[in-house]
Amino acid sequence: MPLPRRYSSRTLAIVRPVGTPRIPGGSLMDSRIQHSIKFMEQNLSSRLTEKELAHQSGLTAQHFCVLFKAETGETPARYLNRLRMDKARELLEDDDHSRLSIKEIAAALVAAI
Repeated sequence: MPLPRRYSSRTLAIVRPVGTPRIPGGSLMDSRIQHSIKFMEQNLSSRLTEKELAHQSGLTAQHFCVLFKAETGETPARYLNRLRMDKARELLEDDDHSRLSIKEIAAALVAAI
């Protein structure tokens, strides 16, 4: 039996299974988006497109982008860039990697771009 429609055509209704981790706003995050974020974190130096990320999630590119932004507040591209910047900052602040130049860190993180 279908659920009653309580949302406008522009609002995305998200149903999350019990036990799904929460995001900072206090709501639960869709498992497909969690998977995409983990994939991004593991492939920071790879060239990742929204289409590829959507395929990994089993969604169309448009639906993926809408769902990703609804869950994280950022577009997939902006989120990936922020992850890369955070990793670069971490490498610059880390004593073990302090001998790396900014150019070397940038090349390691965005080699495919």
